[in-house]
Amino acid sequence: MRRSNHLGTVVIGLILCGVLLGRGSAVWAAERGNDANGKKLYLTYCFTCHGKDGKGEGYAAKVQPVRPRDLTSDTYMSTRTDEQLFNAISLGSAAFHGPSVMPAWWQSLTEQQRWDLVAYVRTLHQKQPAGDPSRGAVLYESYCWTCHGKTGKGDGPIAVTYKPRPHDLTDRAYLGKRTDRDLYNVISRGGGAVERSLTMPGWGGVLSPQEIWDLVAYVRQFSKQP
Repeated sequence: MRRSNHLGTVVIGLILCGVLLGRGSAVWAAERGNDANGKKLYLTYCFTCHGKDGKGEGYAAKVQPVRPRDLTSDTYMSTRTDEQLFNAISLGSAAFHGPSVMPAWWQSLTEQQRWDLVAYVRTLHQKQPAGDPSRGAVLYESYCWTCHGKTGKGDGPIAVTYKPRPHDLTDRAYLGKRTDRDLYNVISRGGGAVERSLTMPGWGGVLSPQEIWDLVAYVRQFSKQP
């Protein structure tokens, strides 16, 4: 009886470990790869088959003998480790013994670029955390207004010392082209990490991921004001 209970405990433990590894792999991917760079690579090499939103509906998908994988399916993607995704990108169809449709990218892309793709692909199937604009307003007052200004117009008291000037966050045309994930990356990693101004510092080492999402929610309000 004791042996049976022990075996049951081991099995349950292994199952829980598998779930945690699957869910935690997105964090591992974020540490190893840059999803902002991965997005650019995805829109260059992957969207023709997998589609711009990752649902496997790219214009080249219609002529494929097997439909490209829906990368937005959390049910499937959360069971794949980062290493499995990296191998699929690197080796193509050979990595999962499927039809020779998925090309191998190990010769065309560097190892870092392939990890960047893994990090971006992870963002396609994860539910994005909701930000609280009221909490974001408090953070903005503490960290952002001296450059971006009280109303987000890029006219803070020290903005004149920077070239280029801090971005006008009330610019609807510009903000309308940026996803919340894009805003998250520039706040977290800084302007240089996403090919923007090097004077924009990265706050990922100071603010928690949730605090950055709160800032994103607040910044969005600037461009929605009449």
